Amino acid sequence: MRIIRINENNAHYWHMRLWNWLAKHPSKEKGDWPGWRYVSTALFNCFACSIAAYRARKDDKKNTIVDRCEYCPVVGWKLDIDAACEKFDEFGKWKSSKSPKTRKKYAKIIAEKEWEYLK
Repeated sequence: MRIIRINENNAHYWHMRLWNWLAKHPSKEKGDWPGWRYVSTALFNCFACSIAAYRARKDDKKNTIVDRCEYCPVVGWKLDIDAACEKFDEFGKWKSSKSPKTRKKYAKIIAEKEWEYLK
């Protein structure tokens, strides 16, 4: 079986696949997604985090986990603080919720989040 390497051209596609699956399976966690057998491992099981880390390394001035968040491709999640998505945004609400209805709602929102691309 061929493992697909995540890059800036395909990460958003796999992000949508992961989060649409989580919307259909609200009791599951990101690590449970069956798609992991087809794609290379993503940082924190998050395609956006992987791209953010890649961008930070490419910039070469930013190499820490904290600085990585500044490079997040998800529109509205790029903040200059560590793991802002967990603390303030839809991801934090999805992660902390025990309600299947709430998890489904936020998984759908995350799946549809717009990404910004480098020009």
